[in-house]
Amino acid sequence: MGGIERGDLIEVEVEEVYIDKFLNVPIVFLKERAGDRILPVWIGASEAMAISLAMHHQILERPITHDLIKTLIKTLGADIQNVVIEEVKDGTFYARIHITRDNSIYEIDARPSDSIALALRFNARIYVEGDVMEAGGSFVLEGGLRKNLEKLTPETFGKYKL
Repeated sequence: MGGIERGDLIEVEVEEVYIDKFLNVPIVFLKERAGDRILPVWIGASEAMAISLAMHHQILERPITHDLIKTLIKTLGADIQNVVIEEVKDGTFYARIHITRDNSIYEIDARPSDSIALALRFNARIYVEGDVMEAGGSFVLEGGLRKNLEKLTPETFGKYKL
């Protein structure tokens, strides 16, 4: 099946989910696969839990919303091809989930946090538009910043625990 055709897409992976101690808000770090940049995205608590559960391959006794959505998509004979974080406006990120079914691709508007939680459940790729990586306040891991980030521990951000 053909993929999406966009400009400068950067494949990323979920580095980790932390709690921003200053704002007391979860933050997910997306690291580019073929580089050193990291995109921080502040997210909600329930989405942080959903992402963390998927990252650590934990399954709850009863399905949470993202597990239910996965079941619905699979039951309808569809699959998630990938997700793209495609825009940032006034500090808010926008994403699209690309769902495939019967040789068709459907683009669904979604929050990045929900998109990431679903991508992890489907083992789908996560992309960020190049201009979003720049505009989103990405960090370039060079020199002193790299050394400082390498020293960070989960306790630095208050790693999100289940």
